[in-house]
Amino acid sequence: MTGAQIIERCRILAGMSETPDSITRTYLCPAMHDVHRTLRAWMEEAGMTVILDAAGNLRGSACGTAKDAPLLLIGSHVDTVPDAGAYDGVLGVMLAIALVRALGKRRPRVAIEVVAFSEEEGVRFGLPFIGSRALVGSLNDDLLVRRDARGVSVAQAIRDFGLDPARLPAAAIRRRLLGYLEFHIEQGPVLDFLGRTDRAFHAGPGGDRRGDPRTSGCRQRGTGRGPGDA
Repeated sequence: MTGAQIIERCRILAGMSETPDSITRTYLCPAMHDVHRTLRAWMEEAGMTVILDAAGNLRGSACGTAKDAPLLLIGSHVDTVPDAGAYDGVLGVMLAIALVRALGKRRPRVAIEVVAFSEEEGVRFGLPFIGSRALVGSLNDDLLVRRDARGVSVAQAIRDFGLDPARLPAAAIRRRLLGYLEFHIEQGPVLDFLGRTDRAFHAGPGGDRRGDPRTSGCRQRGTGRGPGDA
């Protein structure tokens, strides 16, 4: 795939939103069905076997050639903050799909799983990373009873989406992991100012939206590093 094709697919996903004039996709909102349907088709087109786990993560797998091959996870999130940009999260998913597609019939020794995480931003329930918590087996009962502004619990949101919270333990990864790779658009202006096209981050702060929302002079653009100065 060309870069232009990848960007065009991100723009297609941008049209799948809870709001008509902006991009907003909170955890397991109705628009996420369209996102999953579209991404599933693109994953299968790239030769992957696709499942939707009980937390709403869409996962496309490509087997490695080595026996008991370790697993390399590649992906990003497909939920958004309110009035989001078109490339936050979904660009990482599209690049991962394009990478597997570029392999064609060639397969590396390691197994690859592309993950479109259902939730990172923490907008709907005030606590982020529901999708990744499911993969590491830490989506516990205390989180499942948390409620959104309408009084809907996490467990009920999963049921309303057509999934079964009783199957959450099956979403946890049990096999040996090689690592996790995420391509993510830089949120801050520093790379552009410096004329840099990329930067590698080994860790970053998580987002927790339960605190005091008041800010002063803040230009953070997402839960990750804002200015790109690390």
